[in-house]
Amino acid sequence: MNDIEKRYKSQFDFEESPDPNTYERNPNFPGELQAAVGQISIEFQSLEDTISEVIIELIEVERDIGEILTVEMSFKNKVNLLGSLLHKLKSKFRSSFESDVDQDLYYKYLIKALFKCEELRNQTLHSTIAFDIDTNQLLRKKTSSKAKKVFPKLKMKSTSIIC
Repeated sequence: MNDIEKRYKSQFDFEESPDPNTYERNPNFPGELQAAVGQISIEFQSLEDTISEVIIELIEVERDIGEILTVEMSFKNKVNLLGSLLHKLKSKFRSSFESDVDQDLYYKYLIKALFKCEELRNQTLHSTIAFDIDTNQLLRKKTSSKAKKVFPKLKMKSTSIIC
């Protein structure tokens, strides 16, 4: 991995998490957790709206036409379309980048980061989060039922979240 790739990866890397021991325990846990989950939801919707706005600008159509095109698209389809448009139209934006910037690599990490945002949002919003008094930790539980042949199989996943 060259220096430029390392720089882009670090800009958009959601895999690296800070040391959980640096977090302070919060006595206002329930209210703060709910506020954090709400903030994640609000910020993700804002991100999705921004992606739609960028798509509309890139395809150079009137706002109402652009909204017709993007309003029913899933986040995944919007990000895929954005990636395709950025790649196709990259020569229009060459002057916006410093000379040592590899646009394709930059866009690759941007798109990867957008998908990671969706993954993290879904993990947060589609899981059960509970406080374990015995261990003084937050637990995230995701339960799903996957049908294999005739009988469904229950799959549970619990993850400790230090708080």
